[in-house]
Amino acid sequence: MTYRVSEHWINFLDISVRNIGLGPAHNIQLSVRGETDVPGTTELIDRLLKLSPFQKGLAYLGPNEEYLSFWTSLVDGHASKVDSRLLVDASYRSVTGVSYQHTCVIDLSDLKGSSRLGEPPLMKIAKHVEAMAKDVHNVTTGFKKAKVDVYSKADREEERAKLDERLKAVRKAQE
Repeated sequence: MTYRVSEHWINFLDISVRNIGLGPAHNIQLSVRGETDVPGTTELIDRLLKLSPFQKGLAYLGPNEEYLSFWTSLVDGHASKVDSRLLVDASYRSVTGVSYQHTCVIDLSDLKGSSRLGEPPLMKIAKHVEAMAKDVHNVTTGFKKAKVDVYSKADREEERAKLDERLKAVRKAQE
């Protein structure tokens, strides 16, 4: 059990429950409590308690299988979220029926002072592909017409002659 910084924005956190064992985990039950007594801790716990795995548990997670969900935004709510330390108690059964219990620590203070420069490359590529798809759609449906200037050789020669005449007139005026 841990949090993950979202690829979309550094202030978005996802909650992750992953089976890191070699066998399946059955009847996974999760409970959460705060180790710190700050308002942000209460907000974080309240949000977790709205998620199904914390209400009903998870029936099954295979080896290396993960439950992942948006958890919180660090810019919304109380600023003390980054001072929060949570304890998550997890209990589950192995395929052989052996019961296990673990307590996971989620310490958001590790995020203090962290930042990210720029935009993740895959997000940037996705935005550009989306913009290109929109442009192609607009052209193919006739929503927007392509702006195309077509000049023949005669048109170019005529434009060149007009430009030469203007340049001669300017030089004559300067004399």
